[in-house]
Amino acid sequence: MKKLLVLISIIFLFASCVMEDHYYYIPEDMKPLLTNNDTIYYLDSVYNRTDTFCLEINKYNRVSDNRYFFEIIEIWYNLSNKNITISKNFHIGYSTTGTMKSISGASIYINSKYFNKGISNDVDNTDITKYNVNIHGVIYPTVYVLHEDYMPDTIPNTVYFTFKNGIIRYDYKDGRKYELIKK
Repeated sequence: MKKLLVLISIIFLFASCVMEDHYYYIPEDMKPLLTNNDTIYYLDSVYNRTDTFCLEINKYNRVSDNRYFFEIIEIWYNLSNKNITISKNFHIGYSTTGTMKSISGASIYINSKYFNKGISNDVDNTDITKYNVNIHGVIYPTVYVLHEDYMPDTIPNTVYFTFKNGIIRYDYKDGRKYELIKK
């Protein structure tokens, strides 16, 4: 009987030491409403012309260390109008980070230039979070504003972003701003 109790204790000890798999999914309220092949439009505030982008969206899960599973959504904004000579290709990567503090985040690249400050739903983003922002007549309750001074003049240096709507505005150093419009 004593051996049985020792054996059961050892089994419970080993069972408590076994590592669990961890699944990190992007919460539904942070997933983009955009779908593959969507066409979205941005109006230039200075020259009154429109940038047209076609979206390519990839969704997949990634396994890390055979114990951690992450959900990832990538959005590629491909400039499709021909009247603009400057190339802009936005890439947004939504992913889970797997920490208790931040369960989802996004990174933004423009023509391979990266905004150093990522976006996540934790409290550390108070310096980039704006509330009730009006973009071309639509009020967005929570907007993240990323700004980088080092961007070349041909690439936007400020991006306004929401998890649900993606990029809703981008600005250049010369004062031009492009705002998302509904067509």
